[in-house]
Amino acid sequence: MSDIATILSLRKGDAYRMVMPHHTCPYGLRAKDLLKRSDYEVEDQSQVSVEKIAEWHLLRSGRQP
Repeated sequence: MSDIATILSLRKGDAYRMVMPHHTCPYGLRAKDLLKRSDYEVEDQSQVSVEKIAEWHLLRSGRQP
């Protein structure tokens, strides 16, 4: 496998975004779109409950839920 093929095969990203019945996070949509337009393979991690979103914020800050 050539160096360029290796680099392109590593272009993967996760998009963590909030999706609630009354609100979809515009920053998450934008991040997902930018990754796709930059030829990344995107795994969409939609957080759909208030509990999951709060847990994700705690983990992101380094605290335990």
